[in-house]
Amino acid sequence: MPAIAGKVVQAADNPDSSIDDIRSLIEQDAASMKDAYKRFGLMEKLLWQHSSLAGPAAAMLAKYRGIAIDPDVAFTAGLMHHIGKTALANSHREDYEHVMATVYNEARGFTDVENEVFGFSHAKLGAAVVQQWGLPDSLVQTIQHHHNPGMLAELDDEVARVCALTTITSLCLSKLGVGRSRPLEDLDLSAQPAWAFLDLAADDVDPILTACSDRIKESSAVSG
Repeated sequence: MPAIAGKVVQAADNPDSSIDDIRSLIEQDAASMKDAYKRFGLMEKLLWQHSSLAGPAAAMLAKYRGIAIDPDVAFTAGLMHHIGKTALANSHREDYEHVMATVYNEARGFTDVENEVFGFSHAKLGAAVVQQWGLPDSLVQTIQHHHNPGMLAELDDEVARVCALTTITSLCLSKLGVGRSRPLEDLDLSAQPAWAFLDLAADDVDPILTACSDRIKESSAVSG
């Protein structure tokens, strides 16, 4: 994570800071974070594209009918849910390039390949990183379980809803090809456990994808 991490930790340690303060810090530093990623290769650019756009997309979906989640909480979870991927890419570049190539070429899931290569997933590492930073436990749990729909029923209801929304946002972006070498066009969103957990129906797929696509275009235009 770039230097913004230090600012985020300081905000988290301040009892007068809110999740909205953390979101504001991240948004203010978004341009410099993007510039930093431009200096790296395709892997870093894809990771940054997905994470940077997952934040605003999640905040937008948080207000979709019936979901009713705090957009600021959704934004932060969306932006940081793949922090473990960034950590792995920074510390084990060649190994993570292999992970990404395997995922794309063999149509496999990130967590499966990561577990084979490292013995743990980006979700587990990301949760540990965020916990070490002293960020809220709800964010730790969201990051840890966003690839584990079987845990939704075990989590606190509010945390579970944020976790499900983060999962759905990430899947929508993947289906649209954001942060990937190609779109996951065959991904059936309505068949995902997180989709049902948020009481979404098959009829919601098209409007949600359209809303995500529009929000992504807006965010991309603003960030340049």
